[in-house]
Amino acid sequence: MMNTQINRLIVVFTFLCICRINIAQDTKKITCTGKLVDSDGQHIKGAKVALYLYTRQINSFSYGINPTEELTTKADGGFSFSVLADSDNYVNGYVIAEKEGFALGWFRWDMRKGNVEPEIELSRPNVLAGAVIDENGKPVPAARVSIYMLLIGEGENKQYLSRPFTSTLLSTETDVDGKFKFTNLPHGTTADLMVEKTGFASMNTWTTSARLTYAVGQKDIKLVLPVEARIEGVVLEKKTGEPVAGIRLIVKEQNRWVQDAFESKDDGTISINSLTPGKYKLEVLPPEAKLADWAAEPVEVMAEKGKTTNDVRIELVKGGVLEIAVTDAMSGKPVDNAGATVLNQPGNQSFYGLSGKDGIIRIRLIPGDYFLCDGVYKRGYSIREGEEPFTIEDGKTERLEYTIFPESMITGTVHDEKGTPLEGATLMAWPFLRQQKVVANIGGKFKVVYDKQNLASGECPTLLLCRYEKDNLAAALEVDEDVRKLDITLMPGIAIFGKVVDLDGNGIEGAKLRVSLCKPSLSWPITPINPIRDETKTDKDGIFEIKAIPVGHKYVLSTDAEGYGRNNSEQIETDNVANNQIDMGNITLAVANLSVSGMVVDENDKPVAGVNVRTYTQSQPYRRAITDSDGKFTLEGVCAGKINILAAKLGTPLNGSVYADGGMTDIKIVISEKSLPTRYVTKQPASLVGKPLPELKDLKIELLPADLDNKRILICFWDMNQRPSRNCLRQLCKRAQELKAKDIVVVAVQTSQIEENALNKWIKDQNISFPVGTVDGDEKEIRFKWGIKSLPWLILTDKQHIVRAEGFAMTELEEKLKANK
Repeated sequence: MMNTQINRLIVVFTFLCICRINIAQDTKKITCTGKLVDSDGQHIKGAKVALYLYTRQINSFSYGINPTEELTTKADGGFSFSVLADSDNYVNGYVIAEKEGFALGWFRWDMRKGNVEPEIELSRPNVLAGAVIDENGKPVPAARVSIYMLLIGEGENKQYLSRPFTSTLLSTETDVDGKFKFTNLPHGTTADLMVEKTGFASMNTWTTSARLTYAVGQKDIKLVLPVEARIEGVVLEKKTGEPVAGIRLIVKEQNRWVQDAFESKDDGTISINSLTPGKYKLEVLPPEAKLADWAAEPVEVMAEKGKTTNDVRIELVKGGVLEIAVTDAMSGKPVDNAGATVLNQPGNQSFYGLSGKDGIIRIRLIPGDYFLCDGVYKRGYSIREGEEPFTIEDGKTERLEYTIFPESMITGTVHDEKGTPLEGATLMAWPFLRQQKVVANIGGKFKVVYDKQNLASGECPTLLLCRYEKDNLAAALEVDEDVRKLDITLMPGIAIFGKVVDLDGNGIEGAKLRVSLCKPSLSWPITPINPIRDETKTDKDGIFEIKAIPVGHKYVLSTDAEGYGRNNSEQIETDNVANNQIDMGNITLAVANLSVSGMVVDENDKPVAGVNVRTYTQSQPYRRAITDSDGKFTLEGVCAGKINILAAKLGTPLNGSVYADGGMTDIKIVISEKSLPTRYVTKQPASLVGKPLPELKDLKIELLPADLDNKRILICFWDMNQRPSRNCLRQLCKRAQELKAKDIVVVAVQTSQIEENALNKWIKDQNISFPVGTVDGDEKEIRFKWGIKSLPWLILTDKQHIVRAEGFAMTELEEKLKANK
């Protein structure tokens, strides 16, 4: 079991980036020329350095690493590799460096950026060690332990190394005591581990790439291997029952794949070992770049610990065919190697395809409803997005047509007012659906692309943003469509600073800030749309500064932090700013420590599974969930206050929304094809029945404990301004002596603000003999605390002052008294 979710995340993300973002390359060589240094910055001689090309086929669920060249560094620690810059090949480069006495070092070469000059530091080696045991606590010898993922650095300097490199370079076996040790890991790295052993379920410790599990230096790791579960079955043609060999399949758990793809044997049989107990799904994989011969329904299988699940049948059918014809918008010619992703209507199974020389993507599918996810994409073209639904019928072909626009390029140089080239200046162009920050190289030269599709539709102009934060220089230029070369002069920019605090005024460390340039009906982020490495963050005191904001435009500052809500500023004017500085003061974020939950139903009040539920409120953090098989959802980590919750069934017109309050449960969202207004779901107070009565002193009612001891209590919440409330109090007044004789203490509480003299006069005029209190503080808060849904509101307790009835009418009082003696 070599592959789990992170491999898929890495390779799919890389595939999408390479297919969708174009930094155009001519058919020429690009180079990676760098140096190896130690922790003191001294050059390292005699180290082995190798370049690996990392490739993957999207439908094969497998990958390969191919060493293209290996060399030994000389006295200056230098190395250099060259490869062809092929714009269509799915390739990344990894430079791996090794030398006795040093930890492993590496560098990921993003070949879209062309020539690079990295400096790779080899630090002192450190240890990561532990033991592998079985479920009975006994050591497991000869288990294969490998580093699943390795992470070094922070922020924009983060470098990950994952499979397949780690499985080859960082793998060992446990000894007779089940112990393992890695001795050549870089100081300051974190890692996740994977363990494999025949007869046991394979395991790995990875959960999220944001934070790996183990810090290098730990020596007491304990990894528990459970007994394996196994699956056996056969792949056959549904119509004839004949077994079929060579059919590629994958195993999924909770919609993530857990093993390398494998093929059915000559007799059509399949055998899957080393599984943890649980529910799995087997899916057929189509070939990479041609139409599959077969399609099949996914098969769900329950694997049991220490057992083999037999007689699993994968039944193949011809189904129907989807054809997507892709053409170049400028030339009208077919586009080959264009990609598309298709999802079934539940959204839990995906299918990929690439166009051939005729520009047609062909995917065989079982009959059913599908939608095109993320449209059509190819490197060097703007993304043609969309979630177009369609239906596949048995024996028929469904055809879709997509036109995609080539991206346009601008090249040039960037310099300051004195004409000095600004190496390291950053540039971004809009419109561009998948933004990429470009860094000017030596001589201030740059090359950026923009989205011609949006220009053709007249949606927005092309804007080129250039910033040099070191010297607080910036420019924002609107560019004509026919401009291909620019000479950009940067002028003094604006610096925005301030402090991000919580509700108590304490600074929030690590809060993220983004500045967006505003045009009429448009907004362009200063940092990339996926700005993980480029965000401005607050320091340990919550203080921030953002430099190089172009003068003469309007901006909005967006702020959020982990565990908090969001804050969007009013528009910031940058004309005539004193000293080119803007002080934002304190920016306050509310804590996000609540959740909201509920259910999504259709117009017939039936639960709907697989619905995408998300928040969309400026002050609230973005949260997302998918409804389960009962239509239920929970959104964790939201703030108090109003929150807009949207629900949509992907690939269908079904949608709905509600406004609710943070902390609410039992929210019901109705989805429909109709456009329904967003309704506000008020938070309902919890019932007090079965709970101890809250203290009366908050209601300005002071009774001695002896007055209440071993007596039932009857409380009437009322409002003197309402006739039903006044009538209720009069009726209680008539029965006051009778109730007192039954050891029932009667009290009343005026719930709205009213002039005290007027209240006292009415009580006196009506001869009210029992205590009457008033609400002290927020009326809504008190009513919520006491579970009051309407007025008048009666509450009855037993002699232990546990609430036994609430919200009943005076006509029901006798019944409630008899039932609760």
